Amino acid sequence: TSGNLNRAVGKPWSTGPQLITQAEYYLQTNDSTVLPSIRARAIQIADAQSMFGTMGHHYSLPGPNGEINGPYGIGYGPVNNAGMPCFIGLILANKCGLTDAPIVAGIDRAAKYFQYYADLGCVPYGENKETGSITNNGKAGLAAISLGMLNGYESQTKYFTKLSVYGADERDSGHTGPYFNHLWTPIATNLGGQNALVRYFNQTSWLYDLARRWNGAFVYQPYYQNGGIEVYGSDHRASWTALLTYAAPMAKLHITGKNANPALALSSSDMADINHALGYNPATRTTAQLLQDLAHPLPQLHWLAGAELGRRTSDHASILPTLYNMANNATTYSERHGAIFALWSIKNDSSAPTLAALLSSPDSKVRYMAAGAMSQLSMAVKTTHVTTIVNALISTDRPMLPLDPANPMHVDKQAFAQLLFDSVQGVWGGNRVIGANRALFYPAFKIIATAPMGGTRDTAFSVAPFLTKADVEALAAAIVEVGANAPPAEITNPNRLGALTALQINGFAEGVPASMRYFEFTTRDNDKASALGVLEAYAGSGLTVQPDAEVLEFCELLRSNSDTFDTEVQEIINAIAADQLPKTLTSFKKIDWIFADKPSLTMPATNTVLRVHSSDLANGAAYYTWRKVNGAGNVSFLPNGTSSAKNTTVVFDGTPGVYTFEVAMDDDRQLTEAYGRVTVTLNDFS
Repeated sequence: TSGNLNRAVGKPWSTGPQLITQAEYYLQTNDSTVLPSIRARAIQIADAQSMFGTMGHHYSLPGPNGEINGPYGIGYGPVNNAGMPCFIGLILANKCGLTDAPIVAGIDRAAKYFQYYADLGCVPYGENKETGSITNNGKAGLAAISLGMLNGYESQTKYFTKLSVYGADERDSGHTGPYFNHLWTPIATNLGGQNALVRYFNQTSWLYDLARRWNGAFVYQPYYQNGGIEVYGSDHRASWTALLTYAAPMAKLHITGKNANPALALSSSDMADINHALGYNPATRTTAQLLQDLAHPLPQLHWLAGAELGRRTSDHASILPTLYNMANNATTYSERHGAIFALWSIKNDSSAPTLAALLSSPDSKVRYMAAGAMSQLSMAVKTTHVTTIVNALISTDRPMLPLDPANPMHVDKQAFAQLLFDSVQGVWGGNRVIGANRALFYPAFKIIATAPMGGTRDTAFSVAPFLTKADVEALAAAIVEVGANAPPAEITNPNRLGALTALQINGFAEGVPASMRYFEFTTRDNDKASALGVLEAYAGSGLTVQPDAEVLEFCELLRSNSDTFDTEVQEIINAIAADQLPKTLTSFKKIDWIFADKPSLTMPATNTVLRVHSSDLANGAAYYTWRKVNGAGNVSFLPNGTSSAKNTTVVFDGTPGVYTFEVAMDDDRQLTEAYGRVTVTLNDFS
């Protein structure tokens, strides 16, 4: 009941369902004795969310100073089938009358994230772009149930409800098994009204009948990897999911539609759309019908119809003008999305002007689709439009925080990344970056390389081996930030390795401690080995970092703790020993000059101001720490160890003599330091 965080593995998997159960119990009974526990679990969940309202096998990690609700920061990232029930639990806790600020903020945070996927596809596994799966192992149902209990998300709820009905055929598919499809998808269809639930159940009832045992229990997935059992894992019972499905029409629980907003019921037109989708075969449709299908409210039909249009090459010349008109002048998002996807499939260079204009659309989803479609065109035509591409990227760039519900993870930048930096399709992919116009390349790289999603960053850093020293200096802020820290969303590792590679190849000191930090962060042995490979490539130069990065001590510690990386550690030691003339590495930080207002003082004067002029190409948040190197008396520095200590007042205790002072310039990343010295003479009374 304390609300304190327990960041144990698996905690979200249990805390979310526990909170749902307790809250539903309270809402049925008004038993106030459970409210303290409901509040504690809800606050625990809210405090453990990432900035996007997600979590995974663990709660999200706190920041270095205990900050909460930052990047998830663990392993391979969030798992939405663990986090979304926690989201539902927060909503139900709020329905119990709990309005604590963390609970309200947690609901808002998660709602902004999960609603984004409406009209694009389905909620993905974690912090990724949309998935092509219809229900994605219950995540469409989870989105419908959670958003359906909130005000202002009626259209998104209906979209995910329609996916749940349409996705009945996916009932027995899902990562590690379809338990979550069995649990959440059928009860979500009840939000659409009786016709929606009946339509779903008509497609799946035979599965329930075949799974029924002689004793009344239900078998979980008799033909899947965990088949022939009634219990999935340790406590997921197939009978429970069946019971909730059969009980859904009663709507006795909020998760099965109790007190649901009547506006969420699917209309006869909605049901007609679902029925059309369920029997859809694009090969049997005429070209005119396929063009009509592009305006269907479910994007899965856009993909099917668009792909079929792509195959009908003899019709391309006649239909392209229609598609251009739809893309430019559509009255609904669905129609525009469908038209752009058809252009994506047709891959005709004449679509470049239309797609290039859409890259500046105020709708991030349109930009995302247009950039993806444009990446399919010839390299020649993409190169012709590269100025338009980059200007669109710059003009639509926004800070990640505060989160924009219309584009919380900047998914459009992933498509721009492919268009510009993909090794095969990108204008500047691979060694093509060598010939890039730096006036366009630099701003585009900075935006893509620091985008929230790791996959977007990965694409940008695929060009890392081809960056020159001048490039790395111009892009230092982005490269060092990525090398030192994991991405806020969709944790991947190629971006960090690419940043470290660029630093190492061009002889920059920050890559040495950043490689060691990367080793400590990543949980995968192959990624750890890659980090050690960067240290090996630095060889003896790694010992020239200021302050000493203690590479050899790091190697010995690794060897003493485990033999997993003995080979890589020995290769680092051998490389250092073989490097007889190591190159001194360059730091992005530099003390340009340092002086004292009064380099010579005569008592009774006992203080003067020491001033530093410094630079840092990596744009770290610098702070300055002063110390006395030599001198007879004691001194103090005011201020010291802060950003404002760039100009500090040194106060002497009255002992005359020659004093030497040193300033160390560090920053918030704490990778390297720069140093400078100044001398002040304190003379005795004249």
